[in-house]
Amino acid sequence: RQIMGVESRVMLPKTTATRYLTGMTALNIPAPEGTTGDWHFEESFWGRKGRAPKFFVAGEGTELNTNSIWGVLGIYDCSSILHAKGIAIAAEEKVYAANHCRAILDLLYRALKNLEYPHHIAIDDWLDIAVEKRRLYDSLPMLNGFLKEDEKIILNSWIEAQ
Repeated sequence: RQIMGVESRVMLPKTTATRYLTGMTALNIPAPEGTTGDWHFEESFWGRKGRAPKFFVAGEGTELNTNSIWGVLGIYDCSSILHAKGIAIAAEEKVYAANHCRAILDLLYRALKNLEYPHHIAIDDWLDIAVEKRRLYDSLPMLNGFLKEDEKIILNSWIEAQ
């Protein structure tokens, strides 16, 4: 956000290609693939009604680490996108985020590991490009070796509902 023509400094967490912004944070960054994602950028990065923003981070050193499943699939340097949105980022600083497909995969994995049905995952709202939806569905079988039987049941039920 610019205040009197000057970019605001947002205190972003440290990220790398293996520790990155994901979930709703990443879904609110315009993705390079052109998918819609979510539409709450300002709330996600500057907070709302006096509340500080909450950044969702996954990967190395976090509770949500799906790197062993998908590696760096869908992880990209979003520094220039955030800079264009008015977030001050030093020239040498890089900010990494999941694209919308990877962010959804991370949300899905977290829900499954919590034995929660992922009602909150709105694929059609966030992935409005057919090739990106196909990429998401093509990535789901990679989960099989990482899920327990009850988690697979939830996943299969969710896939059938899509």
